[in-house]
Amino acid sequence: MKIGRKIRWSYWIILVIVFSVIAVSFQIFSERYLLNQARKDLRSDASSVSEVLSNVPIKKEAVRLRVVEKRMETAGQLLGSRILVRDKQKQVIFTNLTEKEAASFQQKQDQYVAETLPIYNKKSVIKGYVTLITKVENIQALKTIMRKTQMIGWVIAAIAAILMGLYLERSITLPIQKLRSHMQQFQIKGTYRPLNLTSKDEIADLAESFSGLAEKIKQYDRQQKDFLQNASHELKTPLMGIQGNAEGIMDGVIEGEEVKQSLETIIAESQRLKKIVEELSLLLMLENVEEIYHFKEIRLVTLLEQVVTSLRPVGENKGIHIFVKDGPDVKMMADADRIKQALHNILGNALRYAESEITISWSTKSRWLILSVEDDGKGLVNGTEQEVFERFYKGNNGGTGIGLAISKVIIEAHGGTVSAQNTNTRGAVFILSLPMI
Repeated sequence: MKIGRKIRWSYWIILVIVFSVIAVSFQIFSERYLLNQARKDLRSDASSVSEVLSNVPIKKEAVRLRVVEKRMETAGQLLGSRILVRDKQKQVIFTNLTEKEAASFQQKQDQYVAETLPIYNKKSVIKGYVTLITKVENIQALKTIMRKTQMIGWVIAAIAAILMGLYLERSITLPIQKLRSHMQQFQIKGTYRPLNLTSKDEIADLAESFSGLAEKIKQYDRQQKDFLQNASHELKTPLMGIQGNAEGIMDGVIEGEEVKQSLETIIAESQRLKKIVEELSLLLMLENVEEIYHFKEIRLVTLLEQVVTSLRPVGENKGIHIFVKDGPDVKMMADADRIKQALHNILGNALRYAESEITISWSTKSRWLILSVEDDGKGLVNGTEQEVFERFYKGNNGGTGIGLAISKVIIEAHGGTVSAQNTNTRGAVFILSLPMI
């Protein structure tokens, strides 16, 4: 069932329930209320009659004249009430009841509502009684009038509610229909125009979220295309070297000592090609396989010692010294092998561009570890601070162009961030932020 129909049926069901509850409540409480109100009105009218007759002798003609004079026989006329005046011996002095009504009242008192009050003289002695009587059916008639009035009100309210429901249904479903049509027309190729809805509700938020998702999909598609283009270019270069040297040897163009050099070139390019493929496979696995990470508690100092120890011989061969400054003893939940790999790639990159030294330092801020790797090389080309982490981006002395991309994926998988910038003096600094325990 479509959402518009669900809204319509839900709205109508609520209306039916509300009207039913009102109807049942009216049926149960209205008669009781009207009976109580009738008794209250009759008592009030009887009190007025008693007060008027307090200064009148309880005799038939005097009572009749007084009642007629004050028009008391019309008291409670909405309920069709009747008056019965009796003396203190309870003999009837005056009544506007017919004989038939009087007989019915005596025999079927449950069909009547009556209120009786005493009549006092000046000395506060009871000298008679006044009774106001009305039929229950008169109350039922009033109840019927009220019910009919209520029904008319219900019909008007129902029509207004249905019109309002249709308006609300349209105001809700129309933006949804626009969003559905917009989503169905979405294509990865071509330009994308976001859907702007005038409504300021959850549907507009959903449209905005879809626009953001669509932009991410298109961006991911562009990244994949760039990745394939760069990968094909990087793989093509060593393959051409291998193919050229192999064909030269086979065709006899390369002979003698040159054959050995060509074979060495083939081996070197094969190793380079192997390294590119391995790093590409690793990068794809790190990006798409969550189970590859195995987190446990590690100490930063121990981790840095292992990484620096493995790279220090490379630095010494190039005349580059790696300094590790003292810092706080930091523990964190991480995959030790992956973090070492990320640091290894960042330090390896620093070794390519440093001139004499690399400095590693760290500090803590709140519950974050801030680790810096700084070299004294020529620094980054302005505007490339973010590009260095893209796949296949290589500087003048770069390697495969995948190492820093791998480091970024690993750091982000640990809930951290990595950035690069030039120092105030010379060289570049890579800053890693990782959560601590």
